Amino acid sequence: MHEATHRFLCRIAFLAICILPTFATFGWIGYRRSSWAHTAIERRLSDELGLKATFSKAYNPRPGKYVLQDLKLHVVQQPAITLPLIEAEEQGGVWRIRAPQCDLSWTHRRRLWETLCERLAIAGDRPIAVQIGMIQIDDPAIPHLTQFASHTKVDATGLRRSAVQFSLDGISATEPVTVKLAAPVHGDMEITFDGRDAQIPSSLLSAIFPAARILGDEATFEQVYFQSTGGVRGPITIKGIANDISLASLINSHFDHTLTGKANLHLMNAMLVDGKLQSAEGWLLGKHGTVSMSLVQDASYHLGVRPRTDLSTDRTFLTGFAELGIEFKLSAGFLTLHGCCQKSQAPGAVLADTQRALVMEPSAEDALIPAAGLIAALDAHQRVTVPATAEAAKLLEWLVIPAVAEEPLHEEFRR
Repeated sequence: MHEATHRFLCRIAFLAICILPTFATFGWIGYRRSSWAHTAIERRLSDELGLKATFSKAYNPRPGKYVLQDLKLHVVQQPAITLPLIEAEEQGGVWRIRAPQCDLSWTHRRRLWETLCERLAIAGDRPIAVQIGMIQIDDPAIPHLTQFASHTKVDATGLRRSAVQFSLDGISATEPVTVKLAAPVHGDMEITFDGRDAQIPSSLLSAIFPAARILGDEATFEQVYFQSTGGVRGPITIKGIANDISLASLINSHFDHTLTGKANLHLMNAMLVDGKLQSAEGWLLGKHGTVSMSLVQDASYHLGVRPRTDLSTDRTFLTGFAELGIEFKLSAGFLTLHGCCQKSQAPGAVLADTQRALVMEPSAEDALIPAAGLIAALDAHQRVTVPATAEAAKLLEWLVIPAVAEEPLHEEFRR
C-alpha cells in the first residue's frame, strides 16, 4: 500500500474512532444540559403523568436511573405536588421510585384523584413501587402521612391492583392504614380503605368523608373500613367504630327534638347502593344525658318503643338518663330495634336511669318497623307524608322506602 494512502486511512480511522465519538459525547452532554433537553424531558414527563411537570435539575447517574430536583406537578398553573428530590430506577423489571418528602395541595385533590384513575387505567403492565418518607398536606386538619409505601402490578386477569400503606403522624396505631385500588381496563375503580386500629379524629375523617361531620367534632373513629366496588352508584360497604359521638350534634342540630350526652356507635355492616342505605346493623351505647319527651313520644308512636306510664306528657320536658342502648338492624326497607342498656335490671331497656328502665324496646308484635318510621319519629312536626321538611328530605335520600310491589320482602323478613 502506498504510504500516502496508508496515512490517509490512519487519519480516517483516528477521526472515526477518536475524534467523532469525543465530539458526539461532548455534544450529547451539552444537549442534556441545555434548555432544549430540559424542556423535552418536562414535556415527556407531563405526557406520562397527565399533569404539567417542571423541575430545576435532572441527572442520569447511570443507565436506568433518573434523579430530579424540585419536581412540581401543576394543576391550573399552581403546584399540586412538590417533591424536593425524587429518584426513579428500574430494577428487575420494577420501576422503583423514592422520595424523602412530598408536599401535596388538598385543594386540588379531586383533580389529582381523577388523574390517578386515568393513569392507572392506561398504565402498562410494568410493576411500580413507590416509597416516600413523609407526605405533608397543606390542610391543618390532616396529619402528615409517614412511611408511605405503595406497590402496583397487573394480576393474571389483567386487572391492575395497587396497595398502599402509611402511618398517620401523631395518631396512635399498631398497624399502618391500608388502601387498595383495583383499576379494570373498562369500568369503575374498586376502592378499599382499612384504618385498622388507628384512632382517627373527626376532623380528618370529615375531610375525606364529609358525612362524618354529623357525629360532632369530638368524635374519634377506629376500625374504619370502606369499600366501593362500582363507583358512586355501585354497592358501598362501611364498617367501623365511632367513639364520643355528640348526641346533640346528631339530633339537636338537625331536628326539633333534644338529646344530649355522648355515645359510641358500633357499625357492624352497612350497605349503600345508588346512594341509598339498603342495610345496616350495629348498636349505639350512650351515657349521662337528657332527652326531650317529644322525642320519646314520637319514637313510641312511630317506632313502637314503650316508655314508662309515669313519665311526663309535656313534650318540652327534659328527662335525664344514665344509659342509652339501642341495637338496630335495617334490611329490605324495614327496621328492628332492641334495647341493650348494660346496667339496667330490665332486659330490653332502651333508656334507663340509675334505678329503673325509662323506655323499653318494641313488643314482639311491633318489632318490624318500616324505615319511614324513623323519619317520622325524628320529625317533631309530623309532616313526613311527603318530604315536607329539609330534614326529612335528607333522610329520605338515604333510606330505601319499600313500594307496594316490594311487600313480599316484608313477609320474607318476618320469616
